[in-house]
Amino acid sequence: MINTEHVDFQPKFDALESLLECANYLKEQANTGVLHDFLLEDFLSLSEEIVYFIEANQYLFSMNRCKDVFGNLSYWVERNLDESNSEFKLPIFIEYTLPLIDVLIKTLLVTFEKHTSSQMRPILYPEMKEFDKGSIDQHSYRCKVSIVILAYNKLEYTKQCVESVLKYTDHVEYELILVNNGSTDETQEYFESIEGAKAFYLPYNCGAGVGMNIGIAAAQGKYTAVLCNDFIFTKNWLSNLMNCIESNPNYGYVSPASNFISNFQQVNVQFEDMGEMQAFAESYNVSNPLKWEERQVLLPNVLCSYTKLLEYIGYYDPRYYFGEFADDDISFKIRRAGYKLIFCNDTFVYHYGHVTTGAEHVNHDSINKGRVIFNEKWGIDAWNDARPEVNLANILGTPSDSGDKHLLAVNSKCGCTPQYIMNRFKNLSQVKCHVHAWTEEAKYLKDLKDISDDIHLADKNKTIIDVFKEDIFDYILIEQIPSLNGQGLDEYFKSIYQLAKKGASLAIAIDNPGFIENIRNTMNRLSYMNGSNAEGIIQTIINAGFVLQGNIFSKALNLSETEVESWSRIFPELPVDQLDLRLTSSKINSLFVKM
Repeated sequence: MINTEHVDFQPKFDALESLLECANYLKEQANTGVLHDFLLEDFLSLSEEIVYFIEANQYLFSMNRCKDVFGNLSYWVERNLDESNSEFKLPIFIEYTLPLIDVLIKTLLVTFEKHTSSQMRPILYPEMKEFDKGSIDQHSYRCKVSIVILAYNKLEYTKQCVESVLKYTDHVEYELILVNNGSTDETQEYFESIEGAKAFYLPYNCGAGVGMNIGIAAAQGKYTAVLCNDFIFTKNWLSNLMNCIESNPNYGYVSPASNFISNFQQVNVQFEDMGEMQAFAESYNVSNPLKWEERQVLLPNVLCSYTKLLEYIGYYDPRYYFGEFADDDISFKIRRAGYKLIFCNDTFVYHYGHVTTGAEHVNHDSINKGRVIFNEKWGIDAWNDARPEVNLANILGTPSDSGDKHLLAVNSKCGCTPQYIMNRFKNLSQVKCHVHAWTEEAKYLKDLKDISDDIHLADKNKTIIDVFKEDIFDYILIEQIPSLNGQGLDEYFKSIYQLAKKGASLAIAIDNPGFIENIRNTMNRLSYMNGSNAEGIIQTIINAGFVLQGNIFSKALNLSETEVESWSRIFPELPVDQLDLRLTSSKINSLFVKM
C-alpha cells in the first residue's frame, strides 16, 4: 500500500490557490463587461497542469470528473478565443465558460481534499458554517427561478420533459437552462430549437452530478430548480414549490412527490396514459401547508433551492462519481448550512425512473461505492443512520385526543424516526409533537438539533432519570438500548417507567438474535436462535411495570422456499412461519403501555 501521508502537495496547493484567485478575477471582469484573453489562456494552462498532475498520480485521489470538466472548458475557451467569434467573446464567456470555471474549481478542491491543510478547510467545507441568509437578497437576479434540465441521450424522454415544463410552468418567471451532457443523439439540435432557452453543450459526459452542477453554475435566478429528463411535469408544480419555499425563510430545499421514488416520497397511483396522469395531478396539486413535511434527507424529484445557497455549499459533490448518495449528501450540506428540507406532498410529478443515470447504476457497484464515500465524509451510514424505522414508528399509533405531545427519543441516530412520528401526528391527528432527544454519540448532535426541543448527550455520571423530569412523556422511542455504564437493565427500565405518563406508549427496537446474519456470525447457533436475550429484555420491561401490547418483526430479507426448508431441518422445533420471521427480520419492534 502506498503511504500518502507525507507526500508534499504544497506546490500544487499554491497553484490551486492561484487558480482560485484567477477565477475570482475573471468573475469580476464579467461583471464589469471587460475580458482579457490572456487571463483565460493563463487559467487554462494552469488548470491543465493540475489536471495532468491528478492524472499522473491517480492512486492518490478519489474518483473525480476533473478531466471531463477540463475537456469541456477547453472546448468553450477555444470557441471564445476563435477570431471568427470575436464579437461574441464576452457573452460566450459569461454564459458558458464562467460556469465551467466555477465547477472545475469546486471539483479540484474536492479532489485535493484529503491532502489539504487546515487553512484550506473554510474553502473546502463552507457547509460546516451556517450560511448568511441575508446575503441572498443582496444580489440582483435575471428571473425568479432558473430551471435546469440535464439530459444524456434518450431524446424521446427529454422531449416529453421539456414540453411538460413549457406547458405547465405558469405564474412563475423563469429561465430554462438545458444541459446536454455529451449526448450522441439529436439532443443538442432539439435543445437549440427551444426558443429562449440556454442550450448548454458538453462534448464530454461529466456524469449526472457534475452535469447538474454546470447547469446550476449557469443559473441567474434567485432560485434554481434542477430536473432530470425522465420526469414529466404537471399543473402548478413550480408555483406550489414557490409557495412552500417562500413561506418560511428557514426553508432551503423543497421537492414534490412522485410515483417512482424512495425515501417515503412516493404516491402509489397507477395510470392508463399521460392524460389520466395529468388529470390526477391537476386535482392533487393544490397548495396545502398541512401536507408539507420536514425531512432530514430529501430525494430530489426536483432539487429546488436558493441559487446562492447551492453555490455556497459547492453544488453536488463530484466525489459521488456515479451519483448514488449525492442526494443524501446535498441534503446534509443544506441542513448544516442552517436550512430546513421540506417534502411537498401537495405536489405530484411523474417519474419514469433511471433514464438519465440508469446505465451507470447497472454497470457499476455504484450503491455500495456511494455509501462508503458518504460514510467516509460524514461518519454516518446513510441507510442505517439517516432513514426512519417506519415499522417501529407506526406501532406507536396516533393520538386520539388533541393537545401537544412529548416524545422521548433514545439513540435515534440522525433523528429520522422521531421526525417521521412528528409528521405522522401532524398529518393524521393535527397534533404537534415535541421531541426530546438523548443520544450516546456526539456525531448525531447536529442532526438531532434540527428536530428536537432539547438534546442530551450521555454522561457517565448521570442516568436518564437525572436528565428528565418524571411523568412528562406521552411517548417513548428507544431505537437502540444504550450502554448502561454499570446501571442494570432492570433499573434502567424502571427509570423509563418513571419518565412515562400514565397511558404512555413505549416503542423499542430489539436486535433479533434469530436474524440470519446474526446466526451466521455466531458459533452457538441454537442458543442464539432461541432468542433468550430479546425475550429477556421484553420480560425486563414488563417487570418494570409496562404492559406488552405486541411485537412486529421488521422484514429485512426474503428467503426462498429452498432456504427456509434447509433452515427448518436445522431448527425443527420452530414452526416454519416463525422460522421465516426470525431468519429474515433484523429487529423485533415491541410496543408497551404504562397502565
